[in-house]
Amino acid sequence: MKETYIALAAARSGGHIIPGITLATTYCQEHPDTKIIYFSTTHALDKKILHEHASHVIHIPLPLDNVPKRWYQYPMFMLQCIRSFFISIYQLKRLKPTHVLLMGGYISI
Repeated sequence: MKETYIALAAARSGGHIIPGITLATTYCQEHPDTKIIYFSTTHALDKKILHEHASHVIHIPLPLDNVPKRWYQYPMFMLQCIRSFFISIYQLKRLKPTHVLLMGGYISI
């Protein structure tokens, strides 16, 4: 049987990441040929949670910081958004997930 993928996006909060892992793991138990792709940030919390709770996940870290509070930080943030967008599009086209689940947070946009 052909491998299929489901993609999830959530970041910087256990309240977003852990429910996504739980849903994906439950789905994969019913569909053992399915792999999980998880889009999150490069933040240490994301890496820690995914390492502890989802060693079977393909992690796609996106270089995206928090939304800036100062106006002069926006150009760099916009470059990060554009780069993250193209990384996401590339990975989605390459892996072709059958389902996409957005768990909240600005990374889901």
